[in-house]
Amino acid sequence: MNTTATRKSPVEFPPRPAPRVGSVAAALVMIVLVVAGVLSVDSLGINLATIARSLDNGVAFIQRMFPLDFPPVAETVSLIFETLAIVFLATFLAVVLSVPLALAAAKATTRGRLSQALPAR
Repeated sequence: MNTTATRKSPVEFPPRPAPRVGSVAAALVMIVLVVAGVLSVDSLGINLATIARSLDNGVAFIQRMFPLDFPPVAETVSLIFETLAIVFLATFLAVVLSVPLALAAAKATTRGRLSQALPAR
């Protein structure tokens, strides 16, 4: 059976709506940012030749970094405990400051005395 003879005409689609102002503005901002980025990279002289010439700086940095030189074990342990003490005290201070603030904010959103005394559901 020949299907090409019974072919229908293509479907016609409704006209496309005009783009919204916000979409056009967002596209223009993106274009401006891309152009500014390209101009910035060009003005800084960042290109493959510059990167290739500065590879020796990266190698020198890696050589200075290794081998790792740790302080003695006793000093390392004391520094670990100092870090944990700072973290604990900062967390405690955050709780002490945030709980009264949270309670004051919650009190402002309740309706009456009875709802303030009952636990939230």
